[in-house]
Amino acid sequence: LNYIDPDAASALIAWTARAVPSSAFVSMEQIEPDDQFGVMMKERLARRQSPLLGIDSFPTCAHHQQRYVHAGYQHAVVRDLAGWLSLFPDGECERVFTLEVFDEYEELFDTLAHYAIVLATRGAPAVRPVCESTRLSLAAVRGLCPPWLGHDSAWTALTCLEGEARVRLGRYGHCAAWTSDRAGRDVLLAFGGFGDGGGAGRAHHRTATLLRITVHPAREVLDVRRAPTTGATPEHPMHASMTYYPSRSIVVVFGGRDNPRKASAAVHTLCTTQLVWQRARISGTGGPIPRYRHTATRWGDRHLIVW
Repeated sequence: LNYIDPDAASALIAWTARAVPSSAFVSMEQIEPDDQFGVMMKERLARRQSPLLGIDSFPTCAHHQQRYVHAGYQHAVVRDLAGWLSLFPDGECERVFTLEVFDEYEELFDTLAHYAIVLATRGAPAVRPVCESTRLSLAAVRGLCPPWLGHDSAWTALTCLEGEARVRLGRYGHCAAWTSDRAGRDVLLAFGGFGDGGGAGRAHHRTATLLRITVHPAREVLDVRRAPTTGATPEHPMHASMTYYPSRSIVVVFGGRDNPRKASAAVHTLCTTQLVWQRARISGTGGPIPRYRHTATRWGDRHLIVW
Protein backbone atom coordinates (compact mmCIF):
# COMPACT_ATOMS: atom_id res chain seq x y z
CA LEU A 1 0.00 0.00 0.00
CA ASN A 2 2.99 2.34 0.26
CA TYR A 3 2.97 2.63 -3.53
CA ILE A 4 -0.40 4.38 -3.69
CA ASP A 5 -1.68 7.65 -2.28
CA PRO A 6 -1.84 7.30 1.54
CA ASP A 7 -5.37 8.70 1.79
CA ALA A 8 -6.59 6.28 -0.86
CA ALA A 9 -4.81 3.39 0.89
CA SER A 10 -6.38 4.28 4.24
CA ALA A 11 -9.80 4.47 2.57
CA LEU A 12 -9.25 1.00 1.11
CA ILE A 13 -8.34 -0.41 4.54
CA ALA A 14 -11.44 1.14 6.09
CA TRP A 15 -13.62 -0.22 3.28
CA THR A 16 -12.37 -3.78 3.84
CA ALA A 17 -13.16 -3.48 7.56
CA ARG A 18 -16.73 -2.44 6.77
CA ALA A 19 -17.30 -4.81 3.85
CA VAL A 20 -15.97 -7.97 5.52
CA PRO A 21 -16.95 -7.93 9.23
CA SER A 22 -15.05 -11.14 10.01
CA SER A 23 -11.68 -10.84 8.32
CA ALA A 24 -7.91 -10.62 8.56
CA PHE A 25 -5.75 -8.12 6.68
CA VAL A 26 -2.07 -8.94 6.07
CA SER A 27 0.27 -6.45 4.44
CA MET A 28 4.01 -5.85 4.18
CA GLU A 29 5.21 -2.25 4.05
CA GLN A 30 8.48 -0.36 3.98
CA ILE A 31 9.24 1.66 7.14
CA GLU A 32 11.91 3.91 8.70
CA PRO A 33 12.44 6.32 5.75
CA ASP A 34 14.63 8.86 7.53
CA ASP A 35 17.86 6.99 8.29
CA GLN A 36 20.61 6.30 5.75
CA PHE A 37 19.14 3.01 4.58
CA GLY A 38 15.64 4.45 4.34
CA VAL A 39 16.71 7.48 2.32
CA MET A 40 18.57 5.27 -0.16
CA MET A 41 15.58 2.89 -0.38
CA LYS A 42 13.25 5.77 -1.25
CA GLU A 43 15.64 7.25 -3.82
CA ARG A 44 16.22 3.95 -5.61
CA LEU A 45 12.53 3.14 -5.89
CA ALA A 46 11.78 6.68 -7.09
CA ARG A 47 14.38 6.31 -9.86
CA ARG A 48 12.61 3.13 -10.93
CA GLN A 49 9.33 5.06 -11.25
CA SER A 50 7.93 3.31 -8.16
CA PRO A 51 7.93 6.03 -5.49
CA LEU A 52 6.87 5.18 -1.95
CA LEU A 53 3.96 7.60 -1.68
CA GLY A 54 2.84 6.54 1.79
CA ILE A 55 6.02 5.88 3.74
CA ASP A 56 6.39 9.42 5.10
CA SER A 57 2.81 9.41 6.38
CA PHE A 58 3.26 6.03 8.09
CA PRO A 59 7.00 5.75 8.84
CA THR A 60 6.99 3.32 11.80
CA CYS A 61 5.32 0.17 13.07
CA ALA A 62 3.39 2.24 15.60
CA HIS A 63 1.95 4.44 12.84
CA HIS A 64 0.73 1.40 10.92
CA GLN A 65 -0.82 -0.12 14.03
CA GLN A 66 -2.76 3.07 14.71
CA ARG A 67 -3.81 3.25 11.07
CA TYR A 68 -5.53 -0.14 11.09
CA VAL A 69 -7.22 0.38 14.45
CA HIS A 70 -8.51 3.77 13.32
CA ALA A 71 -9.82 2.14 10.13
CA GLY A 72 -12.00 -0.23 12.15
CA TYR A 73 -9.90 -3.32 12.82
CA GLN A 74 -10.17 -4.57 16.39
CA HIS A 75 -6.67 -5.99 16.65
CA ALA A 76 -3.48 -5.04 14.83
CA VAL A 77 0.03 -6.36 15.39
CA VAL A 78 2.85 -4.75 13.43
CA ARG A 79 6.48 -5.86 13.68
CA ASP A 80 9.50 -5.46 11.46
CA LEU A 81 10.77 -8.61 9.79
CA ALA A 82 13.40 -9.17 12.46
CA GLY A 83 10.67 -9.14 15.09
CA TRP A 84 8.55 -11.68 13.22
CA LEU A 85 11.56 -13.90 12.60
CA SER A 86 12.33 -13.90 16.32
CA LEU A 87 9.06 -15.80 16.86
CA PHE A 88 10.50 -18.85 15.13
CA PRO A 89 11.94 -21.53 17.45
CA ASP A 90 15.59 -20.93 18.31
CA GLY A 91 16.55 -24.33 16.93
CA GLU A 92 15.06 -23.54 13.53
CA CYS A 93 16.88 -20.20 13.30
CA GLU A 94 20.16 -21.81 14.27
CA ARG A 95 19.63 -24.55 11.67
CA VAL A 96 19.02 -22.02 8.91
CA PHE A 97 22.01 -19.85 9.80
CA THR A 98 24.38 -22.84 9.77
CA LEU A 99 23.43 -23.96 6.26
CA GLU A 100 26.21 -21.85 4.77
CA VAL A 101 28.87 -19.38 5.86
CA PHE A 102 27.27 -16.00 6.48
CA ASP A 103 28.69 -13.05 8.42
CA GLU A 104 27.07 -9.92 6.97
CA TYR A 105 24.58 -9.71 9.82
CA GLU A 106 24.53 -5.92 9.97
CA GLU A 107 23.34 -5.69 6.35
CA LEU A 108 20.69 -8.30 7.05
CA PHE A 109 19.49 -6.43 10.15
CA ASP A 110 19.37 -3.15 8.22
CA THR A 111 17.13 -4.74 5.58
CA LEU A 112 14.83 -6.51 8.03
CA ALA A 113 14.43 -3.34 10.10
CA HIS A 114 12.98 -1.48 7.11
CA TYR A 115 10.13 -3.84 6.26
CA ALA A 116 7.11 -4.47 8.47
CA ILE A 117 4.32 -7.04 8.31
CA VAL A 118 0.88 -5.97 9.47
CA LEU A 119 -1.57 -8.56 10.84
CA ALA A 120 -4.95 -6.95 11.55
CA THR A 121 -8.17 -8.78 12.44
CA ARG A 122 -11.81 -7.86 12.88
CA GLY A 123 -14.48 -10.13 14.31
CA ALA A 124 -12.48 -13.25 13.49
CA PRO A 125 -12.19 -15.53 16.57
CA ALA A 126 -10.13 -18.07 14.65
CA VAL A 127 -7.54 -15.42 13.78
CA ARG A 128 -7.57 -13.25 16.88
CA PRO A 129 -5.56 -15.62 19.13
CA VAL A 130 -2.79 -15.69 16.53
CA CYS A 131 -2.75 -11.92 16.52
CA GLU A 132 -2.65 -11.69 20.29
CA SER A 133 0.04 -14.33 20.69
CA THR A 134 2.64 -12.31 18.78
CA ARG A 135 3.83 -10.26 21.71
CA LEU A 136 7.61 -10.29 21.47
CA SER A 137 9.77 -10.90 24.47
CA LEU A 138 12.67 -8.66 25.46
CA ALA A 139 14.89 -11.07 23.55
CA ALA A 140 13.48 -9.96 20.19
CA VAL A 141 15.69 -10.84 17.24
CA ARG A 142 17.69 -13.20 19.44
CA GLY A 143 17.35 -15.88 16.78
CA LEU A 144 19.31 -13.64 14.42
CA CYS A 145 22.34 -13.35 16.68
CA PRO A 146 25.46 -15.00 15.26
CA PRO A 147 26.18 -18.36 16.93
CA TRP A 148 29.10 -16.93 18.90
CA LEU A 149 26.82 -14.20 20.30
CA GLY A 150 24.48 -16.62 22.05
CA HIS A 151 21.77 -14.69 23.85
CA ASP A 152 22.17 -16.87 26.95
CA SER A 153 25.93 -16.48 27.07
CA ALA A 154 27.85 -15.14 30.03
CA TRP A 155 28.66 -11.96 28.13
CA THR A 156 24.98 -11.17 27.80
CA ALA A 157 24.20 -12.12 31.39
CA LEU A 158 27.07 -10.24 33.01
CA THR A 159 25.89 -6.67 32.54
CA CYS A 160 25.84 -3.85 35.01
CA LEU A 161 23.62 -0.88 35.63
CA GLU A 162 24.97 2.57 34.82
CA GLY A 163 22.54 4.91 36.54
CA GLU A 164 19.12 3.87 35.20
CA ALA A 165 20.40 2.50 31.89
CA ARG A 166 21.49 -1.07 31.29
CA VAL A 167 24.71 -1.39 29.32
CA ARG A 168 24.49 -4.36 26.97
CA LEU A 169 27.52 -6.30 25.81
CA GLY A 170 25.98 -8.35 23.01
CA ARG A 171 27.78 -7.24 19.86
CA TYR A 172 30.26 -8.34 17.23
CA GLY A 173 32.59 -6.74 14.70
CA HIS A 174 34.05 -4.51 17.41
CA CYS A 175 37.69 -4.08 18.38
CA ALA A 176 39.07 -4.36 21.89
CA ALA A 177 42.35 -4.17 23.81
CA TRP A 178 43.47 -4.75 27.38
CA THR A 179 44.77 -1.53 28.96
CA SER A 180 45.58 -0.26 32.44
CA ASP A 181 44.03 2.60 34.36
CA ARG A 182 45.86 5.05 36.58
CA ALA A 183 45.54 2.67 39.54
CA GLY A 184 47.21 -0.11 37.59
CA ARG A 185 44.02 -2.18 37.20
CA ASP A 186 43.40 -4.14 34.02
CA VAL A 187 40.69 -2.51 31.92
CA LEU A 188 39.26 -3.79 28.66
CA LEU A 189 38.34 -1.09 26.15
CA ALA A 190 35.87 -2.11 23.43
CA PHE A 191 34.95 0.15 20.54
CA GLY A 192 32.45 0.03 17.69
CA GLY A 193 30.84 -3.04 16.24
CA PHE A 194 27.25 -4.00 15.65
CA GLY A 195 24.83 -5.16 18.28
CA ASP A 196 22.16 -4.46 20.83
CA GLY A 197 22.19 -0.88 21.93
CA GLY A 198 19.41 -1.32 24.48
CA GLY A 199 16.79 1.25 25.27
CA ALA A 200 14.13 2.57 22.93
CA GLY A 201 14.25 2.70 19.17
CA ARG A 202 16.11 0.33 16.91
CA ALA A 203 17.94 -2.10 19.13
CA HIS A 204 20.49 -3.34 16.61
CA HIS A 205 22.76 -0.89 14.87
CA ARG A 206 26.36 0.05 14.17
CA THR A 207 27.80 1.85 17.15
CA ALA A 208 30.76 4.15 17.67
CA THR A 209 30.57 4.05 21.46
CA LEU A 210 33.45 3.09 23.71
CA LEU A 211 32.90 0.65 26.57
CA ARG A 212 35.14 0.44 29.62
CA ILE A 213 35.04 -3.03 31.16
CA THR A 214 36.63 -3.92 34.48
CA VAL A 215 36.64 -7.50 35.72
CA HIS A 216 36.01 -8.28 39.38
CA PRO A 217 36.91 -11.99 39.69
CA ALA A 218 36.06 -12.20 43.38
CA ARG A 219 32.49 -11.09 42.75
CA GLU A 220 32.28 -12.80 39.35
CA VAL A 221 30.86 -9.67 37.78
CA LEU A 222 31.88 -7.20 35.12
CA ASP A 223 31.77 -3.47 35.72
CA VAL A 224 30.69 -2.15 32.34
CA ARG A 225 30.38 1.56 31.64
CA ARG A 226 30.06 3.73 28.60
CA ALA A 227 33.16 5.89 28.36
CA PRO A 228 32.39 9.37 27.00
CA THR A 229 35.07 10.52 24.57
CA THR A 230 35.95 13.73 22.76
CA GLY A 231 37.83 14.49 19.59
CA ALA A 232 37.78 12.88 16.14
CA THR A 233 35.90 9.61 16.69
CA PRO A 234 36.64 6.95 14.01
CA GLU A 235 33.97 6.94 11.31
CA HIS A 236 34.31 3.26 10.38
CA PRO A 237 33.45 1.33 13.56
CA MET A 238 33.07 -2.17 12.08
CA HIS A 239 35.90 -4.75 11.99
CA ALA A 240 38.74 -2.35 12.84
CA SER A 241 41.76 -3.27 14.97
CA MET A 242 42.77 -1.80 18.34
CA THR A 243 46.30 -2.01 19.73
CA TYR A 244 47.52 -0.74 23.10
CA TYR A 245 50.82 1.12 23.61
CA PRO A 246 51.33 1.17 27.41
CA SER A 247 54.40 3.43 27.42
CA ARG A 248 52.43 6.13 25.60
CA SER A 249 49.01 5.48 27.21
CA ILE A 250 47.25 5.28 23.86
CA VAL A 251 45.40 2.73 21.78
CA VAL A 252 45.69 2.80 17.99
CA VAL A 253 42.60 2.00 15.92
CA PHE A 254 43.30 1.16 12.29
CA GLY A 255 41.06 0.43 9.32
CA GLY A 256 37.50 -0.83 9.56
CA ARG A 257 34.40 -0.13 7.53
CA ASP A 258 30.89 1.25 7.71
CA ASN A 259 29.59 -0.95 4.89
CA PRO A 260 31.10 -3.86 2.89
CA ARG A 261 32.04 -1.58 -0.01
CA LYS A 262 33.72 1.14 2.01
CA ALA A 263 36.89 0.01 3.73
CA SER A 264 39.09 2.50 5.55
CA ALA A 265 42.82 3.09 5.90
CA ALA A 266 42.43 5.71 8.61
CA VAL A 267 44.53 5.60 11.77
CA HIS A 268 43.13 7.02 15.02
CA THR A 269 44.66 7.20 18.48
CA LEU A 270 42.82 7.35 21.79
CA CYS A 271 44.49 8.66 24.93
CA THR A 272 43.48 6.13 27.58
CA THR A 273 43.77 8.64 30.42
CA GLN A 274 41.94 11.60 28.87
CA LEU A 275 39.76 9.60 26.42
CA VAL A 276 40.48 11.98 23.55
CA TRP A 277 40.43 10.71 19.95
CA GLN A 278 42.87 12.04 17.35
CA ARG A 279 43.19 11.15 13.70
CA ALA A 280 46.82 10.46 12.83
CA ARG A 281 48.48 11.94 9.79
CA ILE A 282 50.13 9.34 7.56
CA SER A 283 53.52 10.19 6.02
CA GLY A 284 55.50 8.42 3.36
CA THR A 285 54.44 7.17 -0.05
CA GLY A 286 51.39 5.08 -0.71
CA GLY A 287 50.17 4.56 2.81
CA PRO A 288 48.36 1.47 4.10
CA ILE A 289 45.77 -0.25 1.93
CA PRO A 290 42.17 0.18 3.15
CA ARG A 291 41.06 -2.98 4.90
CA TYR A 292 38.90 -4.56 7.58
CA ARG A 293 38.86 -7.89 9.45
CA HIS A 294 42.64 -7.71 9.69
CA THR A 295 44.97 -8.20 12.65
CA ALA A 296 47.35 -5.66 14.14
CA THR A 297 50.16 -6.24 16.65
CA ARG A 298 52.41 -3.78 18.48
CA TRP A 299 56.14 -4.10 17.84
CA GLY A 300 58.09 -2.08 20.35
CA ASP A 301 56.85 1.41 21.11
CA ARG A 302 56.81 2.84 17.59
CA HIS A 303 55.68 0.15 15.17
CA LEU A 304 52.43 -1.58 14.25
CA ILE A 305 52.41 -4.78 12.21
CA VAL A 306 49.20 -5.23 10.19
CA TRP A 307 48.26 -8.45 8.42
